[in-house]
Amino acid sequence: MKRLLLPLILLAGCGEEAEPRKPAGKRARPASLPSAPAPAAEAPPAGEVETSVDAASMLKRYYGFIEAGDYDSAWVMRSGPAPEAERVRFAANFKAYERYRATVGMPSRPVEGAGWLYVEVPVMIYGSYRGGKPFGSSGSVTLRRAASVPDASPRERAWHIFTGRR
Repeated sequence: MKRLLLPLILLAGCGEEAEPRKPAGKRARPASLPSAPAPAAEAPPAGEVETSVDAASMLKRYYGFIEAGDYDSAWVMRSGPAPEAERVRFAANFKAYERYRATVGMPSRPVEGAGWLYVEVPVMIYGSYRGGKPFGSSGSVTLRRAASVPDASPRERAWHIFTGRR
């Protein structure tokens, strides 16, 4: 996978703190650049757009559960079975936060590999720790679902956060 920053994004509190980014000011364009816009990239097929949007929508629901403190519902949206201790540790990681928010960006086009579809979705998390200190971080989350696996379960046919486990 391209980049898998799940420990940073999903197991909040395990990564380093970062100050929220400030928007960049308007920059002057160098005189050597042409004034004509670059040609538009070829639009992806409609089915790919819908597939990517479905994946991003699922990720928004996931972060919605986390923001609401419903860690068990968020946990179910991750891939594969895991020991109960991991679920408990996942929920415990969020106790450090007073406020936890996420902004989900534009998903990548789906990529198929070995019967699975993968989509990368950029995410920015921000909020405050208990006591008020702000935090912010960004990265991407990989989502996966079965594409052409004949014996895939209904769960495998739905988008879930890819953690490396089936």
